[in-house]
Amino acid sequence: MLSTGLATYPDITIVCGQRERDPEDENAVTNPTLKVEVSRSTKNYDRGDKFEHHKRNASLQQYVLVSDRQRQIEIWTREAGDTWTASILHEGEQVSLASICAVLDPAPPAMAPLRCTRRLPNNAPREGPPLEPT
Repeated sequence: MLSTGLATYPDITIVCGQRERDPEDENAVTNPTLKVEVSRSTKNYDRGDKFEHHKRNASLQQYVLVSDRQRQIEIWTREAGDTWTASILHEGEQVSLASICAVLDPAPPAMAPLRCTRRLPNNAPREGPPLEPT
């Protein structure tokens, strides 16, 4: 972010409108609408200092934290007056991601067999049989 000089790279960034980049870091988007972090060992940082940093960006409307240990998603939404409210999404629930006009439904879709590509010794791809989900 230009105002703090700290560049962060979330797992997913969504921009509504024209994407703007930091002139000193081509990989940093400066006008995100929604950011998603899949919290691993960085859970406390993602929820704490990193989120405080993101809140300073006026374009950010929602911040989503996906737990890799629990079936839980935390959605932070910017409200009027620049306050943030949290919603906790548990398995079987849906929530609106109003910032991008979408509904988040974390229920796994019915899985179809996956196709696999296998490599021959000379590294050439070869179509393989379908893999069955486990």
